Amino acid sequence: MPLTLWHDSCSQERRVWCPHIQIIITLVQSETGRKLLVPIKPTYEELEQKVKELEEETAKRRQAEVSLRESEVRLRTVLDTIQAGIVVIDPGTHIIVGVNGAAGKMFGAPREQILGRMCQKFICPAEQGQCPVTDLGQNFHTAEGVLLTATGKRVPILKTVGSVVLAGREHLLESFLDITERKKAEEERERLIRALQEALTKVKTLSGLLPICASCKRIRNDQGYWEQIEAYIRDHSEAEFSHSVCPECSEKLYPELFGNKQEIGKGPGGERRDYRLSGPVAQPDIEA
Repeated sequence: MPLTLWHDSCSQERRVWCPHIQIIITLVQSETGRKLLVPIKPTYEELEQKVKELEEETAKRRQAEVSLRESEVRLRTVLDTIQAGIVVIDPGTHIIVGVNGAAGKMFGAPREQILGRMCQKFICPAEQGQCPVTDLGQNFHTAEGVLLTATGKRVPILKTVGSVVLAGREHLLESFLDITERKKAEEERERLIRALQEALTKVKTLSGLLPICASCKRIRNDQGYWEQIEAYIRDHSEAEFSHSVCPECSEKLYPELFGNKQEIGKGPGGERRDYRLSGPVAQPDIEA
């Protein structure tokens, strides 16, 4: 730092200022009439006071440097323990100037290979000039995007980017999360919904009042025609029919089979009977 000469108009002294010590120079005249600037040395007490001030200032600066390093270590520890990927980007050049451990794992590259690269090489693979913050004027941006790994794999991410001041300069702070599993779950959900909708389109239901004949049990359809109940149900549902003959109808339809019948049992409601013809018990239900 250059010395500064200050003139006291009320005296013949000149004061020279250096960064920490003031040196007083007085103007004297020699025997030959020549004017000379002669420094006046500071006293011991003045020098001791200045040295003490210098030591105190040096101690404060050292403490500030230690605090700054500790703060940087804490910040680095916090960033490296966060599961989200975080990168710091120069807004002017879009060059990555900071990256945490999670981002390095997601990129699949060491920190040294990421720093100094443009952000479009890894995240936000948009065209240059289309940055939401620096080009489109957004202060804060959150959207789904794609991360490009070192092997060229495209990973779906949810990213957030905003402006932050670091070391007196404005930077872009971008964080992102891998949403691959969420995307798989969404795709599986959509697949199940489509499958359910397809199944529902195939399901036919019966509802409302059905006009049925009290005698022949036929049902009148929507066109006003009477049809067999099994035909109506088959057309309006997914039910399948398997015909058989109940015991009462078996007596009427096949009397020769049950001419020498002997009733040996009834069900709890009296709806089923077994007949012994000869030998073991015969079941009269006949499958059509």
